[in-house]
Amino acid sequence: MSKDILADKADTIFTRTDAAVKGYVTEDDFIAVAKKNLEKYKEAPDSSKAVALIESFKSLWRAYLSNLATPQATKLSREEFRASFKKHKQNKVFDKVLVPLYRNLFDVIDTDGDGQLSVHEFSVLTAVNLAQAKQAFKEIDVDGDGHISREEYLSAFKAFCESSEPTSTGNLLFKG
Repeated sequence: MSKDILADKADTIFTRTDAAVKGYVTEDDFIAVAKKNLEKYKEAPDSSKAVALIESFKSLWRAYLSNLATPQATKLSREEFRASFKKHKQNKVFDKVLVPLYRNLFDVIDTDGDGQLSVHEFSVLTAVNLAQAKQAFKEIDVDGDGHISREEYLSAFKAFCESSEPTSTGNLLFKG
């Protein structure tokens, strides 16, 4: 990572969202990310969990636009996306938009419905090799009970979105 860690994080998310490599992202790209996660976890597209997750990704798209005061925009370049990502903390986007999104995503990821994530459930999310997923899992599982609780999960995502520290546990979420 470079010295501008938040920019690096924004670039990671941008690259994963711009799957067609157009050089910009749209609301449709955000919806596609939601649908990809639903497919990975074999969640029915018309389930209440699926609808909630897609709506959360739409809210995130609107937050990116709002951060830049461009609510009528239909696409964001990498530079615009990066600038908006960096404003998440000051605009309290994590609490307003990302907590509901990550709660909805957690509900999809938690395929056995036990209220916590197993290594397997977590590894599907991260899209890295199993060894990397296990290492990240171990560090995010702060209490060491062998599961990632909803609180540990939200804490890691908050660190990813807001921390400029290179050793932040949240950075483990999107390695690779």
